[in-house]
Amino acid sequence: MAFSRATFLLAALLAALLVVTSVQGSGQDEDALDRESLQEDVSLDNDHAVSYKGYKLLSVAPVTKRQRKSVIRLAGKQGVQFWLAQRNATGSFVAQILVAPGAVARVTRRLKDKGVNFKIVIQDLQNAINNEVTSLRDTDAIESGRPFVWDKFHRLSAIYAYMHQVARQHPELAEVKTIGKSTEGRDLLVLKLGRKSQSVKPAMWIDGGVHAREWISPAAVTYIIRELQKDTGLLNKMDFYLMPVANPDGYEYSHTKDRLWRKTRSMHRAANATKTALKRSRPCYGVDANRNWDSHWGQRAASMDPCSNNYQGPHPFSEPETK
Repeated sequence: MAFSRATFLLAALLAALLVVTSVQGSGQDEDALDRESLQEDVSLDNDHAVSYKGYKLLSVAPVTKRQRKSVIRLAGKQGVQFWLAQRNATGSFVAQILVAPGAVARVTRRLKDKGVNFKIVIQDLQNAINNEVTSLRDTDAIESGRPFVWDKFHRLSAIYAYMHQVARQHPELAEVKTIGKSTEGRDLLVLKLGRKSQSVKPAMWIDGGVHAREWISPAAVTYIIRELQKDTGLLNKMDFYLMPVANPDGYEYSHTKDRLWRKTRSMHRAANATKTALKRSRPCYGVDANRNWDSHWGQRAASMDPCSNNYQGPHPFSEPETK
């Protein structure tokens, strides 16, 4: 099954979803967007699959400073989630905004009233998600020796089956290592690639899937695995440790319940959170694993709110996935 244009667009946008660059104005930083404000609180647990039917993705290109301010004021409004807000290579401000069905008329009317150029790049987000739907059927095929392919996104079990397949086919080069367990008890698997040697060789670590919804990331790491197998000269000189899915719980949850799930799946109360979070009676789930490292923990773009997509965790390395 070949990817559709909408599927590629969705994957690319999700991969860049939180790579949000603040817009620096002259003098005061009045145009800057706080990264946390770009995200809705979507971390409450849900026993049912989340639907994004009727959600539209807008590409917005304000020209004047006044138009830019008008767009920025949409951040944090109900039914509005910024996926991207930055200056492009030419210096122009661009934004990608996900709009809930009930907010589409209000948001588009505001943009038109302010003369802001925009276009709808995804008419129905759920339809785009449905085009990505994966199944577990390819896992058995891979385990039985069928080749791993890159014309679709694979579930966790298929990716793990591929790693074991590589190790079976190239025992002189490859070895699968289990380095721990996730919050929900899934194996954290790493594939070591390198020619066995008596001497100490330099090593490189490559991981993907830290943010669950960025499916293109594990796909890229598995593709690197394929390409490295061809370069035995390089594997004679270096060892590679590759972890395609660093957040397996979140990755599976993004396949089964919520396509836009980003974090891990640990549960957190609001005991040490912001006043906003303290008002919530339900626990929130997950930590932004990419903000859970000890280095620069709790600094820019991190949140103390367990319900924020940018939640840093109660302390550095609180997640088994980052230890």
